[in-house]
Amino acid sequence: MKILMLLSRCDQTGMTTHSLDLAEALVRKGVDLTILIGYRKSESEIADRLYRRFLNTGAKIVAVKPPERNSRSKLYSAASFVANTLIRGGLYTYSPLICHGFPG
Repeated sequence: MKILMLLSRCDQTGMTTHSLDLAEALVRKGVDLTILIGYRKSESEIADRLYRRFLNTGAKIVAVKPPERNSRSKLYSAASFVANTLIRGGLYTYSPLICHGFPG
């Protein structure tokens, strides 16, 4: 099974730690997991440690620049983010069965 996980940023929040726990469990179950991760919000030791844990999950990691906060609308911004990332990351043929994400 292919799953695409979207995470707009990697920082010390419940959103990040939940995604990390879920990613580790899915990979252990044999899921073909790809994670699109927004850049680390800050250059902190904690954010770096969390990012390294994502890299060690066994999932394919694609680091991307998250959408700007001052965009015209959040919906347009999110749609552009996903579309551009899929195209630039070469994932437009990935065809996941499930797409899991959190609003940023």
